[in-house]
Amino acid sequence: MEENYEIMNKGASALGAFHMTWSSFDHVLEIGIARLCNLDFEHANLLLHGISFTRKISIAKSLLNSIDQKHEALPLLRDISEVAKRNTLVHSYLTLKTGEAIKFNRRDSADRFVHKVYEFTPNELYEHARKVSKTCLKIQKLLGIPDEDIKTYFDASRSMSSKSAKLP
Repeated sequence: MEENYEIMNKGASALGAFHMTWSSFDHVLEIGIARLCNLDFEHANLLLHGISFTRKISIAKSLLNSIDQKHEALPLLRDISEVAKRNTLVHSYLTLKTGEAIKFNRRDSADRFVHKVYEFTPNELYEHARKVSKTCLKIQKLLGIPDEDIKTYFDASRSMSSKSAKLP
């Protein structure tokens, strides 16, 4: 049991690193869409907060494609969800391979039911999170989004919240 506890702790930390990266990237996408649509950050927060990640990626790709079909960010945006294994890491149920790895049990049913198992040691999961983070930072740079915009975007969200009255 002690062996499993160590794997669980290290795995949880690595998975947390991935989730933090992905959460930040989600906001980078919103900021990119806001800039491409000339939206101020308050209104962008209001319009984009409830849209699924898949839809945000699609919107960002469409907007970029309408400006420059050879934009360097396009192939990265096309591949990021699959490369990141986002759905596997977010929507799987977890089991342990005693003392070795975390198993991500992914179930899907498009045309038929499929159950796939992906295994990561904590170190592999950290390395995966690092690679995804580098790709996300590259997309952020290609979209011309400085780090300061992320804080400004959060501040705009708080500002919009304070202006919003609860409807009767």
